[in-house]
Amino acid sequence: MNLIYTFTKKLSKLENLDKIVEVYCESYNNNIRFHNIILYTDNESKHLFEDYFHDIRIKDTGSVYFLDDFKFNILPELTNDDLLFDGDIFLTHSLKISNDTIVCDRIVTNVLKDEFYRYYSDTIDIFLKYNINNVFDFFSKDLEYVPNIGILRFNNQLILNEFLNHYWKLVKWYKDMKIEENHKLIQNDMKVSAVFGQYFLGLFLKHKKLNISYCNENNKYTHLSGNEKFKMNFLKTII
Repeated sequence: MNLIYTFTKKLSKLENLDKIVEVYCESYNNNIRFHNIILYTDNESKHLFEDYFHDIRIKDTGSVYFLDDFKFNILPELTNDDLLFDGDIFLTHSLKISNDTIVCDRIVTNVLKDEFYRYYSDTIDIFLKYNINNVFDFFSKDLEYVPNIGILRFNNQLILNEFLNHYWKLVKWYKDMKIEENHKLIQNDMKVSAVFGQYFLGLFLKHKKLNISYCNENNKYTHLSGNEKFKMNFLKTII
């Protein structure tokens, strides 16, 4: 199985870039013991990893706007032997992956109630203010969980195509409505990408009544999601 890493420095804050590269390289050194690893990146970022990653593939990231755009651009090209995989995950053994329609990292609960995830609620309120329901009738503010997509695979090509059609339609809607110009969600680090990549996927899965498998239920690994990866010496606790 191939673990598919994606990275472009255009989506990273300059002050965090060195730490992110360090985490990616340490993740590679750890996980290559269990699976083959392929890194998709761009010409501007390639030099950051050439001394570590052996299989680097160049992609154009000119159209990348949200954090997960690069991932979703890569998804249609992947095979049944590939698993989309964040570069801040550290394995302890070879992964066991199910054949359910969708495979994700883990479930994240209470995103609309927990103050830690306040950015979900605030972003969704803005979307509703702009009548997103006129575009997606299944969009709502009542989802009890979201799938973390640090690990992601679609085992059904038709479902993947349908989701991606919705996703790119959502991106276009955001731009057409000039939400970024009016609210600066990306600029102000409101984590709007999490609503696009994870909350919207959760809504889609609920709407389609699809089965989903969570990797952490049958595997052991550490995922340095969010700002954990930037903590001083945090890597020393897991490698």
